[in-house]
Amino acid sequence: MVPYGMAQSYFYQSYFVSVLFHRLPMWHAHAVLRTILTIKFQPSELLTVKKPLVKVTQRIGLIFLKPRVASWRYQRGSRSLAANLEQSQPVETKAAISVNDEDDDDYDVPEEIEEVLDEILQALRDKNREVQYSAAKGIGRLTSRLSKNFADQVIESIMELFSLRESDMAWHGGCLALAELARRGLLMPQRLSSVLPFVEQAMLYDELRGNFSVGSAVRDAACYLCWALARSYDPSLRSYDPSHHHRVRSLFVAQYEEYRPHLIQHLVDRKVIHWDTVIRQLTSQALHQMTFLDPESMKLILSTQILPRCTNPELYLRHGSSILAIGKVISALCQVAKDHQRRLPEELGDAAMESITQTCIDILEERFWRSFGGDPMRIAVCHFIQDLSSGGFPLLDAVVDRWLKALRECLASADSNVQQSAISAVTALIGDYFRHQLVEKLTALLNHFLPEVTSNNQQARVGNALALGSMPRFLLTVSLPKVIQQLCTCALITDKTLQWAESRKNALTALSLVCTTVGIAPSSPGGVDQVTLAGIFRTFIDGFVRESAMYSIQVLTNTSQPDLLEADLIRSVLHAVAKQSTEQIRRNHDPTIPHIEQLEELRSIIPPPPLDISTEKECFDLWMKVMRLDTYRKAVITGLVSSIGSLTESLVKSSSAPFMSYLRQLVAENKLGELNLVTRDILNLLISSVDLYCHLLRGDQVTFAKSIIHLLNLLVNQFPRVRKITATKLYETLLTLTDISPSLSNHQDDILAIPSDTDWDEDVEALKPVKTQLRSLLIPPTLNP
Repeated sequence: MVPYGMAQSYFYQSYFVSVLFHRLPMWHAHAVLRTILTIKFQPSELLTVKKPLVKVTQRIGLIFLKPRVASWRYQRGSRSLAANLEQSQPVETKAAISVNDEDDDDYDVPEEIEEVLDEILQALRDKNREVQYSAAKGIGRLTSRLSKNFADQVIESIMELFSLRESDMAWHGGCLALAELARRGLLMPQRLSSVLPFVEQAMLYDELRGNFSVGSAVRDAACYLCWALARSYDPSLRSYDPSHHHRVRSLFVAQYEEYRPHLIQHLVDRKVIHWDTVIRQLTSQALHQMTFLDPESMKLILSTQILPRCTNPELYLRHGSSILAIGKVISALCQVAKDHQRRLPEELGDAAMESITQTCIDILEERFWRSFGGDPMRIAVCHFIQDLSSGGFPLLDAVVDRWLKALRECLASADSNVQQSAISAVTALIGDYFRHQLVEKLTALLNHFLPEVTSNNQQARVGNALALGSMPRFLLTVSLPKVIQQLCTCALITDKTLQWAESRKNALTALSLVCTTVGIAPSSPGGVDQVTLAGIFRTFIDGFVRESAMYSIQVLTNTSQPDLLEADLIRSVLHAVAKQSTEQIRRNHDPTIPHIEQLEELRSIIPPPPLDISTEKECFDLWMKVMRLDTYRKAVITGLVSSIGSLTESLVKSSSAPFMSYLRQLVAENKLGELNLVTRDILNLLISSVDLYCHLLRGDQVTFAKSIIHLLNLLVNQFPRVRKITATKLYETLLTLTDISPSLSNHQDDILAIPSDTDWDEDVEALKPVKTQLRSLLIPPTLNP
């Protein structure tokens, strides 16, 4: 056998198990089983070891058991689930009995089988699902050769896995094992009463761990178990589940009246109180759809089960049941009443109407509104208000006023999700309940929102600006000049609002929405276009503001009357757009306008739609062509400076490469090329003279002094390249000339340090003192030429 130390190695473990699986002789079963039980393979996390180990253990167990078909197994009849369900009469089933089979009492089970089963049952708890499934199939194969009493003990051991102390992996393995037994007819009808409760618990298994949950695999395995049971017993279905494939099935099952009440009840009992907010939201939408299928049942459930939970202290119950579910169900019932041309009180009844009206007041209580979980409750209340307003639920004026007060508070929330929900709710509320109000009341309503747009609270500006832009036309036309003036003020930069980029962005978006809703006429205030252009700011923090401004420009120029757009205005707009198109913010490159200068030249450069500028390089290559037009050159260059100086390496490369290519092409096309050639020749002559002067340093002292003067002059030349080459050549030459001049030998370290340590890329004026110092060291006063 393989030594213990070698078995701990991954290679020898895999090799050992594979050989056993493929080539195990029958007469070595006892010794191999003892070895497998002695060597501790279980801690290994390697699938290549654990899965073959489980298979080998099963095979050893099958060697100890005689090949036989259990006489007590369940006679399933047809294996087709569809055929079983189509039968009009239930088929009587019974255990198959054969006189040729051995009697269970005369069949002895070897003692090794208990150890084999124990190993395989432990494998059902493994973290790897392939190992679990292999173990489940092994349980089925072994049980089919056991006596009825021994098989019943195996089922008891499997049912011990369905304990609250066990992990989700144990539940998953237990479902797989029971499914294999049911599929093989080894799970007798007498056991169904004890098995089905565990199946139901597995169907609903959902354990919260931190910010995520486990249990999807357990629910899948439970569905597989139900499928196996349905082939022989009454079918059981599980449809509502966070997993997508389960939800798809539920859409089909809900069409049948036999299953619909159970699905609705499952939603009300289990899913509206789920710990996951997303599940509660999906449940409310599902109940909305169910209401159209069975409005009578939903009315009863609304009154008896959902409404009483609205004041429950538990957040999950209050949030999912009373707020989200009630709003969606009432919205659907309102639509059903309209379809049947009946009033809603006739559809629901007076008692239900009073209860719903009281709920509209109760949900705004301070203990629910401002307690723990206040933000989810605010979002839910906003959806509730939106649903009832969209459905046209009749409300008292006092309730509407309380709702408006709550929504104005939500508009100033620091949570953007609360703000967005409040904007949708206030738009629906005003659009339904204030459409036929007097002008005085509409003016008073509008005056609640206008001061908040220019308040000292940034979040109040952010929410109210966008809410003002989303208002219906009948409210905006009451005081349109004030609306536009307040939004213009909100969009302007002041010292106090310098960092409030989001409020300016929303103000610009609101301006475009107002102009789209109301329309622009020649009598409209002229501040709209001014503030739109003012939105194109230069600071990086205002990137979202500039983006909003560009989309506002697009909306306004396409919806406005052409005679309102002056040529000077469009010129300024195009200059700003050209600048934004070459800056570092990629999303600003996409957003068309009349009154365009050099339009034909632009059309020849920019291809017609669809325009493919999916990469930054393609975008900048296109704008390099636009830069040849005098009208847009300055704006494009200004934007390029921002991109080339960006901190993003990919953007720097994408913008600088086309720009350098443009400059090289520009040089080649004009007379600067000739001047460059002349400068290059002079530069080459100066560099060549350095070698000549360094060679002359080996002459007499007079020649040395004159050559040094020329080299010192080259050290302060206007070209840095000349200065660097001169310093290097001078240093190399002075190393070999210490015997020519006494000063060289006396000050050798100081002289050699100057050419090597000086930064010759500095300004010429800064290098002149270095030249003077070096001259005083190299040329004695007596040799000054």
